[in-house]
Amino acid sequence: MRAGIPLDRDQVVHLIAVLGQRIDFSPIEDIQIGAFLYAHSGQPRLALPYFLRAAKALPHGDPNIGPVLERSGPVAQ
Repeated sequence: MRAGIPLDRDQVVHLIAVLGQRIDFSPIEDIQIGAFLYAHSGQPRLALPYFLRAAKALPHGDPNIGPVLERSGPVAQ
């Protein structure tokens, strides 16, 4: 998609879903994946599980959330 890798959007979304079931991402990684899915998948609802998992794992008011969302693009606005 963005890096010129010859995958279509559905393949990328499928790959992320498979990895998400097999890897315990950090909360910051979950936010970044959620932001990517929200902005680029064409199916923004797919981002919700990643945002929820991050929200459950991070302490209230974690100062790392803001900078991650700012770097993640349109989802933060």
